Amino acid sequence: MAHLVSPLAPVAVPHLPAIDGVELAIAETGIRYKNRPDVLLAVLAPGTSVAGCFTLSKSRSAPVDWCAQSLKGGKARAVVINAGNANAFTGKSGVATVTAVAKAAAQKLKCKPAEIFQASTGVIGEPLDPAPIVNALPTLVAGAKADCWADAARADAEMLLSRRHARSQSQVRWSASPNGIQVSRPISSRASLVEGT
Repeated sequence: MAHLVSPLAPVAVPHLPAIDGVELAIAETGIRYKNRPDVLLAVLAPGTSVAGCFTLSKSRSAPVDWCAQSLKGGKARAVVINAGNANAFTGKSGVATVTAVAKAAAQKLKCKPAEIFQASTGVIGEPLDPAPIVNALPTLVAGAKADCWADAARADAEMLLSRRHARSQSQVRWSASPNGIQVSRPISSRASLVEGT
């Protein structure tokens, strides 16, 4: 079945210019559905500073816990986002998945695993196999480019960079300023800020 476009999607999507220090790539890994982009990699320039705030929930997902812990290092080299499986309520399996993805991405980007931030959305309570994401990382890293926001919006991270990105009330906003790049998701007290060097 073809993926239907939301009736809220804009008819035309404006061209979004490249942002210095950010390169993007998407992949179709089949985490939940076939023939849909479901992994987005945002590669950030070395030395990018990071800050964030997180949900107040006592039952956070493995990616949220990973990011909260990694935030203490103050640096970010990449954000790996997947759709199809939220990696929430997955216990030790979820922790193993975020660790495996972070280690694999860090190896490709020659940085520390704690510099890899992650977000997941999708079904809750099912273990997320890291293999599809880990196996896609070499291609994602090699194919990352600055001017592909439209591709990033297509990533079936239905969630973070939705096709509604041009609307004023989009789920996630990326904006550039002299102080860096802001990524915010104003849902359930969740937001993060990634500042450039």
